[in-house]
Amino acid sequence: MPNKNLPTASVTISFTTEVADLGEEAYALQAEVNEEDNDGETRFIFGEAAPIFRVYKSKNIASINFYPSDGSIGGGGGGGTANVEEIVTFANSRTTNTSYPIKTGTLNATALGNADLGTITAVGPATIQCSKKSSGPTDPLVGVYKINYQSDFTRHSLTGVSKPSGFGEGDFDSYPVHIHVLGLI
Repeated sequence: MPNKNLPTASVTISFTTEVADLGEEAYALQAEVNEEDNDGETRFIFGEAAPIFRVYKSKNIASINFYPSDGSIGGGGGGGTANVEEIVTFANSRTTNTSYPIKTGTLNATALGNADLGTITAVGPATIQCSKKSSGPTDPLVGVYKINYQSDFTRHSLTGVSKPSGFGEGDFDSYPVHIHVLGLI
């Protein structure tokens, strides 16, 4: 039997992102719940403060629309800039993708191991490229790099999620809310 003093139902948020009419140009769009914006939490109890989430978008996306499965989307306290560190792999290709859009002029790359693929530069909103070119099958482009860069984001909140009747009667049920984020060019 659950402890009556502990919450037994929470809200878990997931995302999908899409950019309308991609055409030939590259775009980057990412959404996430970040614990820094939510007092260390990524799951939320019904009735608590509205969960804050971040949206990272490349500069060539003019606006975004939200389609939540429950609740509504509000402002979340403006925006900011995240310092991102990640490990990327070049595997028989001069390019690879990053997790977030890269703020112009902030990319720094360090080779891990013995790979030397030359200078690493941003060539798209979330695409980087090495300067080395392969001279054939005996000279593959393979390397692992630690990269650091900055990415701008806006904050948004999820409000008005309604607890379904009878939900949370079991031990620590989790109510999923999905938000589809559509970028418009």
